[in-house]
Amino acid sequence: MQQIRICTVVTGSTLREFLINLKYATESSDLVELRVDYLENLTKADLKIIKQQLDTKAILTCRHQSQGGKFNGSPKLQNEMLQEANDLGFEFLDIDLQIAAKILIKNKKSQLIISYHNFLETPSTVELQEILEQMSELRADVKKLAVQINSHLDLQNVYRILLNKAKTEKIIVIGMGEMGKISRITAPLLGSYLTFGSLNAGLASAPGQMTSGELENVFKMIRKTVFGE
Repeated sequence: MQQIRICTVVTGSTLREFLINLKYATESSDLVELRVDYLENLTKADLKIIKQQLDTKAILTCRHQSQGGKFNGSPKLQNEMLQEANDLGFEFLDIDLQIAAKILIKNKKSQLIISYHNFLETPSTVELQEILEQMSELRADVKKLAVQINSHLDLQNVYRILLNKAKTEKIIVIGMGEMGKISRITAPLLGSYLTFGSLNAGLASAPGQMTSGELENVFKMIRKTVFGE
């Protein structure tokens, strides 16, 4: 069984709350997503403190309200926060496709995850492939598709993306919503670069998101019953 990466999402409206959740997340996860857009009045100083407290690999995400996040600052300030995160040496920066062409990261240190979110539906496989091509043109290190799953056909569309990807291509596929839950388990088995889990059920950052503990238990069962590990 190939390596399954479970990325635990860290949120918090205050820096104190965020750091407490970060501590719990890193006790059981070796990869975390830092949703710093959840922090009220986010500052560069906050990013430095978070980095100092971090002892594992991390994806830093500062998603704007217009892209489904909580950051409400100007595009200029958002760029400054992402540049600071790059300069501090966070392993990954998640930048939404809608703004990726406008975000200028100088002296690039972090790998770029360019992400597409659709909270209403799943585009056709052809449309999803076109979105991935746009991400390639923007030199994404990792491409992320997070789409609302409303039918079994939607699941088939996202699975086709993984089955057709190049061996070295890094793609994250997330199916949102109740019908998308199964994809959070099956997509990594089909080659999705990682899957996201929440710290607990009350801290889910996307519709249908399972906890990291639930995901780990499922993958343990699969390893034992299917692969005999």
